[in-house]
Amino acid sequence: MAKFSIEKNSSRINELRQEVESKKEMAENLKATKEELVAARSEIEGSEVSDEAKEAVAQSLELRREQISEQAQEVGDEIGNSLSELEEMMQEVQTVEESNKVQQKNIENKMAILEKIGYGGLLENGLDILQNESEQIEELKNAIIEARKSAEEAVHMAGQI
Repeated sequence: MAKFSIEKNSSRINELRQEVESKKEMAENLKATKEELVAARSEIEGSEVSDEAKEAVAQSLELRREQISEQAQEVGDEIGNSLSELEEMMQEVQTVEESNKVQQKNIENKMAILEKIGYGGLLENGLDILQNESEQIEELKNAIIEARKSAEEAVHMAGQI
C-alpha cells in the first residue's frame, strides 16, 4: 500500500462529493426535461392538428426522450465510478484504521513497561499523534459515508430517468 495521506484522501473525498453533486444536478435537469417532453406529447395528442403533424412531433419527442435516457445512463455510470472509488477509499481507510489501532496498542504496552523504570513519558508524543490520526481517520470515514449516500441516491435517481 502506498503511503496513506489523510489530507490527500480528504481532498479527494471533497472532489468526489462535488462531482457527484454536479452529476446529481445534471440528472435532475434531465428528469425535468423528460417530464416536459411527456407533457408536450400529451398536449400534442390532445391538440387539433393533423395526424401527420402529431406523428412527426411524437417521433421527434420520442427520439429526444431516448437521448435523455442515454444521457441519464451515462450520468449514472459516472456516479457509479465515483461510488466505486469511494468504496475503495473506505477499504483503505479501514485498513489504516486497523493498523493504527495495532500501533497504538503496541505503544501503550511499551509505555507500561517503560513506566516501570521511569521512562514512560518517552512514547507519549507518538501515542498522541496516533490518537489524533485516529480522530482524523474517523472523520474521513464519516465523510466517505456521507459522500457514498449522496452518490447512491444520485445513481438511483439517474436510473429512474
